[in-house]
Amino acid sequence: MPPVKHLSVSSVGHYMKCARSWKFCYLDRIPSPSTPDMLFGTAFHNVVEAYIREDHAPDLPELFRAEWAQQVEACQEIAWGRRTYEGMMALGVRMCASPDIIGALTRMGVALTATGAPMIEHFFKFDIPGLDVPFLGYIDLVHDDGVIGDLKTSRTCWTPLDARMSLQAPLYMAGLRSTGREVGSFFRHHVFAKDRAGYELWETEITEERIAWACEQVRAVWMGVKHGVFPPSTSMAWWCSPSWCAYWDVCGRAGS
Repeated sequence: MPPVKHLSVSSVGHYMKCARSWKFCYLDRIPSPSTPDMLFGTAFHNVVEAYIREDHAPDLPELFRAEWAQQVEACQEIAWGRRTYEGMMALGVRMCASPDIIGALTRMGVALTATGAPMIEHFFKFDIPGLDVPFLGYIDLVHDDGVIGDLKTSRTCWTPLDARMSLQAPLYMAGLRSTGREVGSFFRHHVFAKDRAGYELWETEITEERIAWACEQVRAVWMGVKHGVFPPSTSMAWWCSPSWCAYWDVCGRAGS
């Protein structure tokens, strides 16, 4: 049995993108530098959640400045590439000052738990038949109308296919249902696009068929992990390159 204690949307997605990279990360635990985009996504995500949690009280641009500085300071190694600290800071401030983004965040009503706490970063863990480990995750927020919401920073605007093919939506729906929470049949993707510092909302219906499809993807990944199947990516996408892959130097494709 591989030393894997659980699966998550991020780890399953990583394996599906490149199983060899997954092995380097999750099994071999080869250290890799963080990227500015990863740190930016975490900083922006934290700022948005704080803004919603604190009933829109914080100054959003100032909140981002502090969070961005904290994320960078706490990181030991950053592969900056063509990015700069100042440039990413300016982008985050511009996004946090966007009327579209501020308006969208102000309208986001959040459900409450039985103790009155807002349902933000709501943890779930459940068993998927065929897995020897649990599947877990953190739901960004549950809206006051019962619909699950996810906060996502993206390089560009999404397409209908991005929302429809999301593996996260049906798995998070199943995860929240496993906690006994009454959940509707829709999922909201709140996408914050960096290329235009804008906001877009994608709402998709999650059917039982989509949940079954998502669970089958997870089972397929687990079977690969369990039996030591870690082929390299066959894609020539932008992320399979020395500029973006943290494991390019240790991957057999590096010399190709």
